[in-house]
Amino acid sequence: MASAAQTLSTIEHNSGHMDTKLSIQGSLFLSYRSSEADFALRLAVDLKNAGIAVWMDRYDLRLGENWVMGIQTAVDNCTGMICIVSQDYVESRYTRRELTRAMQRGITLLPLLIQDVPDDHWPFELQSIQYTDFRHWRDSAVYDRQFASLLDQLHNDPIPSARCPTPRPVT
Repeated sequence: MASAAQTLSTIEHNSGHMDTKLSIQGSLFLSYRSSEADFALRLAVDLKNAGIAVWMDRYDLRLGENWVMGIQTAVDNCTGMICIVSQDYVESRYTRRELTRAMQRGITLLPLLIQDVPDDHWPFELQSIQYTDFRHWRDSAVYDRQFASLLDQLHNDPIPSARCPTPRPVT
């Protein structure tokens, strides 16, 4: 059985350069609101550069693709879901749908808190799950420390590795 680190490996061309179009099979789905795009984009790039396969709508939906179906397919086939939690996130019906679908499918949720959210506003799906605190992410030292902790957790196999097969290289 492959480890999560192997399952979450990036797809590389024969040249060894990381491909920007990753397979959704075996990747982490990045769930966020557009108001959190600056954090989400930074996180996606850093995870990809660290060898973690990430599916993000801004990178992986194709021109003209039905975005609802694209997101649904990505959630259905991901290994885990990173949830970028903020007040906008918990108030969004779209992110709540993503959470519900992931829970129905038994997909591991990995919440990253980037903004204070009152206890009574936390989504039901996330209430009992430990989060990583990125609330002060604009401070480089805080971001770097929390990102290193997240990477360590991902490499220590918190996600069921049998959930999705290892992505095949793009040729």
